Amino acid sequence: MRKMEIGTEEIMYDFNFTNVYRDKYNKQCMCEECINFRTNFYNKYEEVALFINQFGININYPLEIVDCGIDDEKNKREYIAYYLVKGTLSTSQIHKKIENVDLIFFNPDEIKNKYSNSDMKKPYFIIEISKLYI
Repeated sequence: MRKMEIGTEEIMYDFNFTNVYRDKYNKQCMCEECINFRTNFYNKYEEVALFINQFGININYPLEIVDCGIDDEKNKREYIAYYLVKGTLSTSQIHKKIENVDLIFFNPDEIKNKYSNSDMKKPYFIIEISKLYI
């Protein structure tokens, strides 16, 4: 297990397990919007991609990509992405902002109305990344 601190909160995670894990219920969607996300995420948000890669995440395999439609002011498509990490959080939620992007780390059992469709055995947590404009 590796350890990371965000502010006063602590995250313990298994890099190797996360790196090889693929959710058996979620295959890569091949729709135009999801391909756009996977093709451009790293180039548009390199700092975010490098940060979450520290957990063993492969950015091309999110649990879910949510297409929020076109943002008229930015004239870009807005996305929310969910990634799964084997590990534990010291609290139910941790917030971080990188490149004007919101990252929320949460335990799926403790936060209602958030993505929790995973076959990973506990303990694990989910990272929600929002305000992605690609």
